[in-house]
Amino acid sequence: MQGLLQLRDEVELQALNAINWYYEKKVSKNGWSRWLRFWALTYTVLGGLVPVLTATGVFAFLFKRFLHTTKGKDLLIADLHFNQFGYVLIGIAAGCVAYERFFRLLH
Repeated sequence: MQGLLQLRDEVELQALNAINWYYEKKVSKNGWSRWLRFWALTYTVLGGLVPVLTATGVFAFLFKRFLHTTKGKDLLIADLHFNQFGYVLIGIAAGCVAYERFFRLLH
């Protein structure tokens, strides 16, 4: 009877150690998951703002102010290229979400 109680205590201790190990790993993965989702949200918002800010002329003003671009054609090309940068940011956001889901960082 004493041997059976000792065996039960050892098995219970090993089970608690395993549970603690999984909880430690979960906290680490949960932190990475939160950071990836934060950056995914940030890049999505920035990617959506780039075309809006380009359409309102914010970037045209900045180009004229800081790059001293005065030719209309050069300014249009600069706006067009910067406008396409929104797609890059949205692609990075999708990559963050895909990475998080592929490696199952949330669970």
